[in-house]
Parts: sequence; C-alpha cells; structure tokens
Amino acid sequence: MEIQVDHASGVPIYAQIIEQIKHLVATGRLKPGTKFPSLRVLSQELKINPNTAQKVISILVNEGVLVTTP
Repeated sequence: MEIQVDHASGVPIYAQIIEQIKHLVATGRLKPGTKFPSLRVLSQELKINPNTAQKVISILVNEGVLVTTP
C-alpha cells in the first residue's frame, strides 16, 4: 500500500490515512473494485492500532469512498 504515516506529525494518524486514501482514489491509483486490505492487514502494514484502522474504514465507508461486502 502506498500510504505513509508520520507519527511525529501534529495531524492525527487516522486523518493522514483518510486523506491519502482519498488522494489515491481521486488520482485513479486506487480503482473501483480493488480489494482494500482488511482491518487486520491494514493495521499491521501501517503499524497502527486496530482501533485506528477501524475508525479509518468506518469514516471512509460512511463518506461513500469505500464499500464493504460480507
């Protein structure tokens, strides 16, 4: 995944990730239908708390950027 997290930044981690994902979608690097990493994989890859990953996914789903399927 092309997302970088700056733990020293004053910007909350979840906000950094959301902004980068939206940028990937807007620029076409994250295309519709692309399988997004699971909560567990996302938290492991970015070395973030699973609760933060859940918050990111929830916000993006609520905003219609991501769609979840069972």
